[in-house]
Amino acid sequence: LVAGAAVAAAPVIGREVVMPDTKGDIGSNGAFLGETGLWRVTSSEPVKSLGLRVSLHGEFFYMNDFLFVGDTTQRQSADIAMSFVPGDNLEFSLLYQTVSTHNTVTVPQLQLSQGNISVGAKYAYPFTKAFSAGAMVAFGLNSEPGKSMYSIGATSYTLRALATLDTRELGSKVPLRLHANLGGYLIPSDQFGPVALKPHEHYTLNINERNQGQFGFGIDFPLMKDDILPFVEVHLGYPDGPGYVTPGVKWQPFDGHGLTFDLYCDVGIFRGTPALAPTTNVYNLIFGASYAIATKPRVTVIKEKVLE
Repeated sequence: LVAGAAVAAAPVIGREVVMPDTKGDIGSNGAFLGETGLWRVTSSEPVKSLGLRVSLHGEFFYMNDFLFVGDTTQRQSADIAMSFVPGDNLEFSLLYQTVSTHNTVTVPQLQLSQGNISVGAKYAYPFTKAFSAGAMVAFGLNSEPGKSMYSIGATSYTLRALATLDTRELGSKVPLRLHANLGGYLIPSDQFGPVALKPHEHYTLNINERNQGQFGFGIDFPLMKDDILPFVEVHLGYPDGPGYVTPGVKWQPFDGHGLTFDLYCDVGIFRGTPALAPTTNVYNLIFGASYAIATKPRVTVIKEKVLE
């Protein structure tokens, strides 16, 4: 080196870690039919990555003087649901549910509803960062009264228009999302033939005899990076019910690991028409868990650049 000559400093290389964008992942918020949502209210938040979710839920109800004066009614149900996202904004769901009802007056006292199967599909499109809308259709395969086998003639159809507004994307300081559903529950007009069901049989067999309009509205409050999700929803069936207000909470204890625990409580607000549809429970305790798996792993990117 020549004395007095300047020595060029070595370039400083900086590294920037770009974490994967998880917004739009399937998440663990499984609703009743297996789709993404609250409980009976379906969310239209779009999903964009390949993913699979499995949900397990149970319901419990116990009451005296419910179907008859002097009776005791106890009802439990259990369901397993799955949801799969094959591509952006599209979600398929599958539900299998069993119901057990015990009443001290009816004959027989214990009645089991053969596992009902529902298959659904939902598409939701994000029109803006804050607002998304879409539609859902589900097909329910049931057994006809007095028969043990599934029947195409006992198939039911659920149709819903969906909308979701995320106020966080509008600059709101309160983490709040609004969800609205409007649709119907349709059954074949000749599903029951000459069978005449008694009011308590609609309840124990969980059977509706005519088409129902359905309305749902829900509000949730994503807290702690969406790890805690308290919500309240209203679901109404018209003209025969059911009608419920349902507060609840979803809790994800392990950040980013896809496991969510659920605890809700239905509060009956509309008894409905017992001669044509199941009597609305005064309450339902609902508990369960969901686990979501991203089948297309997100990649963490490390970028290098020269710092001046």
